[in-house]
Amino acid sequence: MAGKTHQARRQAGGVVPQAWVIGLFCLAIGLCAATPRAGAGIVAGGIVRDDPFTVVEGDVFNSVLVTGTSKLDVAGGNIQALHARGESTTNIGGGEIDEISGVHHAVILITGGVVGSIVAATQDGRTPQQTFLTIEGGEIGTIFWQARPILIRGGHVELLRLRGSGEVTGGSLDHLEAWRIQITGGHVETLVVGRVGSSFISGTLAEITGGRIDMIEAVHDSQVSIFGSGFNLPLGPIERSGMTEPFTGRLTGILSDGTPLDLAYSFGPSATITLVPEPWSGAVLLLAMPLLLRRSGR
Repeated sequence: MAGKTHQARRQAGGVVPQAWVIGLFCLAIGLCAATPRAGAGIVAGGIVRDDPFTVVEGDVFNSVLVTGTSKLDVAGGNIQALHARGESTTNIGGGEIDEISGVHHAVILITGGVVGSIVAATQDGRTPQQTFLTIEGGEIGTIFWQARPILIRGGHVELLRLRGSGEVTGGSLDHLEAWRIQITGGHVETLVVGRVGSSFISGTLAEITGGRIDMIEAVHDSQVSIFGSGFNLPLGPIERSGMTEPFTGRLTGILSDGTPLDLAYSFGPSATITLVPEPWSGAVLLLAMPLLLRRSGR
């Protein structure tokens, strides 16, 4: 009788630990379901659809597809190919990504980490993608962008080929080729306006009010406007001197944001670099552009 009582107590006592184990297991599953993340190791491919997802140190993926309304946070790890689709949001604050491609209405924010290349190109050669890209930090190799306006606030970009529009307010770029660009801050070593890769583009505009630029190359029919004061050359379009093309020289002065200006310039026979007094706005410039162009053609 005593043996049976002892056995019953032991069985009854064993129920509690089992219940705790099951409860903790269910809680863990619930937490993982609320905020999924990858396990360490190599994964052939991952699809994130309409869910939050986090990649951390130790996670390695051959490819990750972010689609729907999902959100991906990359805090570490390594992804060979990241594809942003739909209306997804991708935040990159760390880790290494070899290549990022974005289409549709995806939103990509980079605040840290290392990215080899970023591509957002047209599917039919004409219609730009609706992807948004903002760079506030990190190290980026090459960007080929034909989508929504790109915003660079920080970080370092080696090469940006921009067949859309963009704005640089901070950070540094080694080489920037642009269709339409506004520079209010940051550091651009070489700015090429009117050519992206080997293609010449018509209707190219660049507006510079701040930041630091070491070299400007204006080609084709591009129009570059530099806002400031104290220039070493007269206001208006820089005159073409000599018979040799492209026309080259050096420009000094103070930009609208107070940054000292000292850059080398080069422009072709159809391109224009115009020095605009500081109080002028971009709207006033557009109204006065025909007059300035007639003046430069005399």
